Amino acid sequence: MNKKRIWLIAAIVILGGVLRLHGAMITVGEWDEDDYLVPAAEYHQAIIIDRQPLKVVDIERNYEHPPLVKILYGLTVDSNEINDFPTELFRGERADLPPNSERNARLQSIIVGTLTVLVVAIVSPLAGFLLAINSMHQHYTSVAYLDGLPVLLTAIMGILYEYARTTSRAFWLSAASFGLAVACKYPFGLIGFIVIAHALFFRRFKLWQMVAWGLLAVTVFLAFNPYLWHDPINRLEKQLTYHDEYKEGYQAKLYKPFQQFAEAQRRMHDTDGEYLYPQIVDVALLLPAFIGVIILLRRHSVWGWWWVGGFAFLMVWPTQWMQHNLMVSVPYVFSVALGLQALWGYIRMQINHRRTQQKSA
Repeated sequence: MNKKRIWLIAAIVILGGVLRLHGAMITVGEWDEDDYLVPAAEYHQAIIIDRQPLKVVDIERNYEHPPLVKILYGLTVDSNEINDFPTELFRGERADLPPNSERNARLQSIIVGTLTVLVVAIVSPLAGFLLAINSMHQHYTSVAYLDGLPVLLTAIMGILYEYARTTSRAFWLSAASFGLAVACKYPFGLIGFIVIAHALFFRRFKLWQMVAWGLLAVTVFLAFNPYLWHDPINRLEKQLTYHDEYKEGYQAKLYKPFQQFAEAQRRMHDTDGEYLYPQIVDVALLLPAFIGVIILLRRHSVWGWWWVGGFAFLMVWPTQWMQHNLMVSVPYVFSVALGLQALWGYIRMQINHRRTQQKSA
């Protein structure tokens, strides 16, 4: 890697970090932060104050989501604020959260989001830049939500899988990264099925290898999901039943994920300021995204399969909250980057062609 590329990546990462820090500073009382930070305080009580880490197994608050991210948030809860957290989760209004603990959790999210920008920029600086300025990823890695870490882990998984041509260390690390991602939030499990289908369809790996890949991912998932350690079958059924019941009453609109990507900035709520670029950027990037995904599919890239499979899932999944779109944010920016490069190549070709015609005339 030459020095110019290193400096370019560094500038992109700094931009991504600054934008996320700015987002955290102007966002007041994001809706679901209390859903995650109230149980995080209980994890802090068990691990840090009581010094009985195995008590985390019995914490039921917000049980519908795996506890890994909430445990990490809990580690940075301010012990002096432990009694200042709400006693009940709020559904109709935003909760006032202890400021130091909320700040610490948001800093975790900022770090994770910025690291994702770094990982993507190493592969493609243009894609890294696009992720750095992406309204949706920028916002949800500025607040204490669950999605930032699994986005980072699945990005690492995808990159390792792309570079793993045999059952090398990268192959097994991709499985471990995937298992950790699902231990953060369940919907990201879809990505693993897409990867397995891609591997078998293009015969990149044999069936037994992908079975072993899946078993390793499941092992890591269970190891980092303490909620399932006690009575795993019934508790897993309880979690999945919750999500099945929760989605009742919601109706999916097939255009919704694309609409959310196009209108991301306008739909970002609860901010006192504006992002640093106009909404038209989000809208304009949809066209090159479609061009780019065609290129990815022609190249038999897993990012293309992830893009198509992820968007298909999001279009039929009834509870289409905007943060769910982070599942496809990484393949999306890779698609946009390729699409922009293809459009620029076409424009340059047309310019050179006209110059050639003018000279010959």
